[in-house]
Amino acid sequence: MALEIKNIEGVICLKGAVSSSHITEVVNFFKGLIAIESRVIVNFCDVTSNQKSLLREFIKIENNLTDDHEFLFYGATPDDAVQLYKEINNTQNFYSTAA
Repeated sequence: MALEIKNIEGVICLKGAVSSSHITEVVNFFKGLIAIESRVIVNFCDVTSNQKSLLREFIKIENNLTDDHEFLFYGATPDDAVQLYKEINNTQNFYSTAA
């Protein structure tokens, strides 16, 4: 599936595959958006390929922002989600024992 970019109530949602040759285009899109918007929120949970490469580029963008701009992004690879699920359900986790 090609990459879809949708604005859903102020959150830019990415869905589909990001080819390695298109990462630069996606990054430039967000750089341009940040130039005109002071706050940009991105959900890239549904990116099916090159999610880690995209994450590295998003971190670079975030690190180069001025104080008057905000770039928030979130996503999870299946491996990260499995690890998080294990941590949440760990009996040694005091949050789970309090519930």
